[in-house]
Amino acid sequence: MSQVKLLVKVLGLVKGDINATDEGNNTALIIAIKNGLLDVAKALILMGADLTISDNSGKTALDWAYIHNQWDIVESIMLRDGEIPIDNISKKQKTDSNDKKGLSLIWAVANGQKDMAKQLINEGVSLDKQEPRNGYTALMWAIASCQNGIAKILIEKGVDLNKRDNSGRTALDWAAAFDRTVIIKLIKEAQG
Repeated sequence: MSQVKLLVKVLGLVKGDINATDEGNNTALIIAIKNGLLDVAKALILMGADLTISDNSGKTALDWAYIHNQWDIVESIMLRDGEIPIDNISKKQKTDSNDKKGLSLIWAVANGQKDMAKQLINEGVSLDKQEPRNGYTALMWAIASCQNGIAKILIEKGVDLNKRDNSGRTALDWAAAFDRTVIIKLIKEAQG
């Protein structure tokens, strides 16, 4: 399908309802991402497209952006969903794919996307990346959301246990605050 026909299809779906779907339950945003219409996808994200709608294969816009290595779209979704001001992201972060994948890991953990988190970890993304807004790491999010399995993987892969969030708390502080005894034990064992 030509880019023009795709754009017409996307705009036809959006007419009246930004979250309308086609026969495959593809929203305009998903269609734009699948077909590389990145500027259209970014505009739809800014316009408030629902990021939680899945197509018939069960994949969301974020899943498709990840599959197609569209890190600018992953970042756009994170920035809107996590309300991280764009000004707080350095120029280096905007251009470095590994940094974007590190932010994707944080987003995946924070939103319970365990399979995506495991895949990103196995790809060797930065485990120590911190959210620009509050300094939280993927490990801190795993602790807060009681994802012991992900926390264990991060610790075993050598995540920096001394990283501090913007309030000065480490992962051990987080584990203690949430009374995550299993994680406390894992952290202490890893620290020797």
